[in-house]
Amino acid sequence: MRKDVKQYPNKGILALLATLFLLSNNVFARTHVINASIDSIEPIYMNYKIERVIKPCQSMAPGCWKVGYQKRILKSLQGYRIKLSFEGQKFTARMRTKPKNEQLKIRVSKDLLDQAGKVTMSAAVVY
Repeated sequence: MRKDVKQYPNKGILALLATLFLLSNNVFARTHVINASIDSIEPIYMNYKIERVIKPCQSMAPGCWKVGYQKRILKSLQGYRIKLSFEGQKFTARMRTKPKNEQLKIRVSKDLLDQAGKVTMSAAVVY
């Protein structure tokens, strides 16, 4: 074999890929995807909106722009806070769009499912 040809360590690459695969599966092994019933939907409003304002510089040099930010008072809908329940346990999730179904698929930690049902917990919505 020629000395100027570099061999790549196949065993090292395979070991790295196997480790990444095991770690990614471990994340999903610690969580459950459940169908939770929707109890209530509350809109989340912001009382202002931040806008970017771009103006030409006073020197009027080409390609020179003055960038600033301006707070405008405006009540805008930012998303929805959804109260969910599953087997007597309460969860809270936030979404940008209003859910259309009566149930939501959420991803929760297995540890949370074993806790007492009186604690409200965060949940990630599965899209």
